[in-house]
Amino acid sequence: MAPDSTTRTRRSGVAHASSWAYSPPIGHAQARAAALALAGEGIEVILSSPYLRTLQTAQPLAHASGLSIKLEDGLSELGHAPDIIEAAASRFGYFPEIDLSYTSLHSVEVSERDEQYPLLYLRKILRLAQQLPQKCAGQTVACFSHAASVAMVAALTDVTLLEAGKFAPCGIFKLVCEEGATVWTIVQHGSDNSAHCKDDASTTYPWGFSDSFQDSDQIEQLWLEAKRLETIGD
Repeated sequence: MAPDSTTRTRRSGVAHASSWAYSPPIGHAQARAAALALAGEGIEVILSSPYLRTLQTAQPLAHASGLSIKLEDGLSELGHAPDIIEAAASRFGYFPEIDLSYTSLHSVEVSERDEQYPLLYLRKILRLAQQLPQKCAGQTVACFSHAASVAMVAALTDVTLLEAGKFAPCGIFKLVCEEGATVWTIVQHGSDNSAHCKDDASTTYPWGFSDSFQDSDQIEQLWLEAKRLETIGD
């Protein structure tokens, strides 16, 4: 059996600009560039956060590969509020690539932005890091998510959030796991998108938990607490 492989791509678009409600032209260009970069990876499954920009980023790869896009709540944004996201059936009218038969591995029913923020997000990521390799064993999976999903890289490679590094706009992390192994290896780091993207918007930048609103000690303590809670199943 070939090693499991997962490729994580951050959404494209302007993170802090109010003039674009969705991905601007440069974001669509980056999405097409990412699809070209992934064309030779033998992608078998495409998973995407349900947010519009991630869907727009995943769409070129779906077109190039002929694969559907499976909406996975586990890949949703830090501070996800499910009540502001359209249901898959509603999205299907203008994203016919969506697989309506897919059931998300992680169901988010309440806002993650509460008094425990961002603990719920970190626990969700740790849970998905356990579920996804089992669900897609032996397959090469492309995951389209957000900058904070660098936590998934930390979970799969068993490092701290700070050690996982940063995620560039439309950056690509490639991780592999040999049969029988439990810890994944980073083959390509997503902190730099220059190998496939010609330009970046002036308002976008690589983001990591070192850029978090909390200091390094606080964020690492939250990570350890999330891991502890997931271990005991609280």
